[in-house]
Amino acid sequence: MSTWTGAVSTDWNNAGNWTTGGTGTGVPSATVDAIFSGTPTRPCILGANRTCRALTFTGYTSTVDLATFTLTANNNVTFQVNQSSLILGSTGILISNATSTITSNGGTWPLSYRINNIAGTITLADDMRLSGSFSTVGGTQTLNGNILYIGTNLTGGATLLGTTNLVMNGTGTVSGVGYNLEINTTGAITVSGNLTIRRRFVITAHPGTIIGLSTSNITFEGVAGTNTIDLGARTVGNFSMITGAAPTYVFLSDLYCTNFSMSNGTNAHNGPTSPSTAKIYISGNLSLGNISTTNGTLSLEMTGNSSIIGLATLGLPLNINSGANTITFPATFNIGAITLTRTSGIVNAGTNTVNLFGTTLNTPGLSFYDVTINSSGGNSTTTCNSLVTITNNLRFGATGNATFAGTAGWTCANLICSVAGRTLTLQNSITYTTTTNASLTASTGTNIIMTSDSATIRAIWTLNNGASQTMTYVNGTRIDSSLGQTIWSFGGVLTDTINWNPLTPPGTVAHTFVN
Repeated sequence: MSTWTGAVSTDWNNAGNWTTGGTGTGVPSATVDAIFSGTPTRPCILGANRTCRALTFTGYTSTVDLATFTLTANNNVTFQVNQSSLILGSTGILISNATSTITSNGGTWPLSYRINNIAGTITLADDMRLSGSFSTVGGTQTLNGNILYIGTNLTGGATLLGTTNLVMNGTGTVSGVGYNLEINTTGAITVSGNLTIRRRFVITAHPGTIIGLSTSNITFEGVAGTNTIDLGARTVGNFSMITGAAPTYVFLSDLYCTNFSMSNGTNAHNGPTSPSTAKIYISGNLSLGNISTTNGTLSLEMTGNSSIIGLATLGLPLNINSGANTITFPATFNIGAITLTRTSGIVNAGTNTVNLFGTTLNTPGLSFYDVTINSSGGNSTTTCNSLVTITNNLRFGATGNATFAGTAGWTCANLICSVAGRTLTLQNSITYTTTTNASLTASTGTNIIMTSDSATIRAIWTLNNGASQTMTYVNGTRIDSSLGQTIWSFGGVLTDTINWNPLTPPGTVAHTFVN
């Protein structure tokens, strides 16, 4: 190790200005520590980029002038309480270049700090304060422990991991990649370009100014464990969530954005969970990526003239509240066990297929084209709390029984089920209507069953006069069809039905009736 004396001059690179001990010989280097202690004869001036192994300040009473140069430490860095008064320079930078520990001892580094192209871990033994900027360069880096306070700019050029919270508490610019980022300032922070945040992104309610957030592109990458997002109900430009290894997302405030997207590159069934109550307001497009399931109370609300993009399953409750604007559905739209609500707006369902997986529909005035009732390996319950209008086909998927619940029914053009052994349960006293064709076809011994959910009260299913029907091996149980045409069930067993008639099944042919 070498200790600064300034015996000859102010030049860092003059061996005569250092006393040596241990394995150190003269000027510090990548393998020799630099120690600043006591009161030297002269201050130290770098004069060029310099490197040392460990860098230690202890009881030092003079100064070190970095000017515009870099001071690179390949090992531990230790500050002292009055550190800010010891360091001079305009744009000089302290660089950590290897796995090491930084101990601030309450001192503030008055210039900038960088973690430079290492695959190691920097550990903060206590809170570290920078008057200048913080940046990362190259590779995957880990910053662990305590808080790093950043006085000016944050520039992320590396994949940054770890437990340290980055807190911007001055005036500056944030760009690139951040981790555990908090903006907590009375100054002005400018969000520049595309910004990627991992694990934590918090903007506090202090009277500072956030510039460029409403036009920014924010990517939030979830990691294992709890991921916190709290932007204080502020508006961002485009907000993307990338789901990694089983994260839990906690939204502590509402989020307003232009376009919102979710994606998952590893597990299509591992969506975000949110134990808090919060809503994401989307004025532009909603892209579902590969997310297929979710839990919790986070919900989405679409407010603009926009589209739903993607073929995955919507796993978050969605409210369409777009006023006079139009929301366009994708050609195939999978909706999971969530609540889909329409408060206002025009929905362009086109000629799409909507697949429902245990969905609750609060959708007055919303018409679907094709609807298929599906299940994820078991039975499925679709809850209708307003009349659901299906302009073409209502179909039933290949597996599981289908139950309809809620305070309203549906109207469809064509009711289609060709899977033997299925049970279709209708809510008692609720009216369901088919206008054009009913085609329920099974085979002997594995009848389709249409039944009321009540043991005593009928459900109401009306097949309009003029519609066609093909009903083979369909059991009717407590179904009232008195408001439309007679239902003719070949090979069916009828129990407490109204306007249903059984017929002996023909040997080889099922007849179609038009009434």
